[in-house]
Parts: sequence; C-alpha cells; structure tokens
Amino acid sequence: MNKIVIVKNVSNVLDDIRECVEKLGFNATDQDFVVIKPNLSDFTSPTEGGTTDPIIVEALIKVIREKGNPTIAIVESDHAVATADVEFERLGYSELAERYGVQLVNLSKDKAHELYVNGHFLEYLRIAE
Repeated sequence: MNKIVIVKNVSNVLDDIRECVEKLGFNATDQDFVVIKPNLSDFTSPTEGGTTDPIIVEALIKVIREKGNPTIAIVESDHAVATADVEFERLGYSELAERYGVQLVNLSKDKAHELYVNGHFLEYLRIAE
C-alpha cells in the first residue's frame, strides 16, 4: 500500500520529518540500504521549492538513524545544466554526506540497464542499477 504524508505550515523540520516517517511506518535496520532521492536542480534554489533543501535531507537522515544505522545513499542524475556531482557540491550535499557518513551516488555514472516500457514518448528507459 502506498502512502503519502503532507505537512502544512512546517514549524520544526526535524519534528515534522519525524512525524512523517512515523505516519509512514518506516523503520530501517542496521542491515538495510536506504536510498534518498532529492530533486537537485540548477534551475531553482531550495527557497523556490523546485530543489530539495539539504536541511530536509539532513533531518531525514537524523530520523532514520534514531532507530538504526543503515547504509544511506543520496542519489541523483545529471541534468541539462550540470552533473549530479556539481549539484552535490553546489547545494551542500557533499558536506552533508561527509558529516553523516552517507554515500553520494551519481546515477548517470552507475551501471544501467535498458528497460522496455513501450510508452507514449519512450520505447526504452535507461534505469540505473
């Protein structure tokens, strides 16, 4: 079952993220591998809402680590304006990863597979392993 949690009028990012994670029933153990996929865009800043603010990802990492110590990776792909590696650095994710011991993964550099989707616009989709 898929769940979505919406928080309006965020007052404390850490507490609000904790509440969301609890409502989702998400728990990660030490043996798990957790992937966080923010939206990193060179077109808009985090203050404009189109790019995920590292403060949100930091709060999510803290909440996940309250109950376990899974391996965590923050993943992103290159886009039209910049590489994921450039965006990780520009937006502060490199520092965040170092501070919390999480991995940064540029999916554009990862091994990929072609997936046949027979879609309206795409027949095949390249998916990072």
